[in-house]
Amino acid sequence: MAGASIGPTVCHTSAAPVVNSAEVIDMEDRNDIIVIGGGLAGLVTAALAARAGSRVTLLEGHALGGRARTTGHEGFGFNLGPHALYEGAELMTTLAELAVPFHGSAPSTRIVLEIGGRVERLPVDARSLLRTGAVTGRARVATASLLAGLRSGRGPLPTGLTLDEWLAERRLPEEAAALVRMLCRVGTYSNAPDLIDAGAAVLQLRRAVRGVRYLDGGWQSLVVGLADRAAALGAVILDHQPVVGLERTGRRWTVATPAGEHRAASIVLAAGGPEVAARLLGVEPAALGAAGPPVRAACLDLGLAAPTRDDLRFGVDEPLYYSTHMPPARLAPEGSVVVHVARYLRPEERPTAATRDDLWAFARRAGVGEGGAEVRAHRYLHDMVVAHGLPLAATGGLAGRPPVAVAEAPGAFLAGDWVGGTALLADAAAASGRLAADLAARHAAAVPA
Repeated sequence: MAGASIGPTVCHTSAAPVVNSAEVIDMEDRNDIIVIGGGLAGLVTAALAARAGSRVTLLEGHALGGRARTTGHEGFGFNLGPHALYEGAELMTTLAELAVPFHGSAPSTRIVLEIGGRVERLPVDARSLLRTGAVTGRARVATASLLAGLRSGRGPLPTGLTLDEWLAERRLPEEAAALVRMLCRVGTYSNAPDLIDAGAAVLQLRRAVRGVRYLDGGWQSLVVGLADRAAALGAVILDHQPVVGLERTGRRWTVATPAGEHRAASIVLAAGGPEVAARLLGVEPAALGAAGPPVRAACLDLGLAAPTRDDLRFGVDEPLYYSTHMPPARLAPEGSVVVHVARYLRPEERPTAATRDDLWAFARRAGVGEGGAEVRAHRYLHDMVVAHGLPLAATGGLAGRPPVAVAEAPGAFLAGDWVGGTALLADAAAASGRLAADLAARHAAAVPA
């Protein structure tokens, strides 16, 4: 991509029908399934449902991609804050199954920590554990045991306890506990150890130790690949078609857009979070299940002329994150550097002007500007929703989140990063999209034409 934005176009391949607004009314009754929302969850749903033989129309009110979009800034490609594709998890598995190409590499392992006013190396194995000052004495033994347990991936998940409660139960020395909190922030993008379900956090850490990839061309490459694949399988993909009305008559749904109406036996709501789905269905958000508060972050995206002193720098005492995404990913002209800086926000926290200053100061300590790498492009995202629901210990963790099938609305299904009981973030979007495609297709097959 070389940093260029992939614009807000409808993505079709030559094998798929191209539909314009004038044709929408003529096609209104040709659907088995209507997918509302063109982010990763909606695109996965459309592709899998079309592959199973369903007639699918996807409606997106804006450009395709949602929070997976990558945009160009002075020749640099910026994702919407830091993004990482987890090795072997639901999204990567689904991409491979659908033959959607993606290319990327693992980030640097040269990770430093800010802790107690000093900089230390992150311990990742026995040798680095002996050399780092991040943990000392008895905390080293506890940290070694914890890292070994995460790598094994065995043992029950501590569901029903908050992360803080689980750490207290394990009686970890504070140095080791602080390290675990930091790792959980990075893995889950959340800053609520007193709320998040420990089982969900540990599951994410187990996945993180298997590795992640930063993607060439940014996450827009996945958006384009999924949209092209869905269209090639026969799905009709319509962007800039906002849904203005939704009604169930008999056993079929009518979805109204400014260009016309679409009817189908099943609908999949994959746009936004629980408030959007509830509004479209005409129910209270609580009727869908316990999604938890949104996960949010303040983000500073930087395009630099040269590498910085640190590849990755994580705050232990403060919820701060700094990571060089190019290299290894290709997101700008050769020799350039793309960095994402973030502050993980608590659910009740509202960022201020000082938040932006803190991000710039953290970047400078890593080697950006003022005698370090020259800044050639930057963007600040003041208060970004990373995921639409934090799995809470109080509601049963992942298992307590809203299910895919909407009990109060037969034929309506949900997909997104806040839905289902198996994963977090983009992997939750893929997992719920897969299940929604299957359930929506089964329901549609049972409804007379």
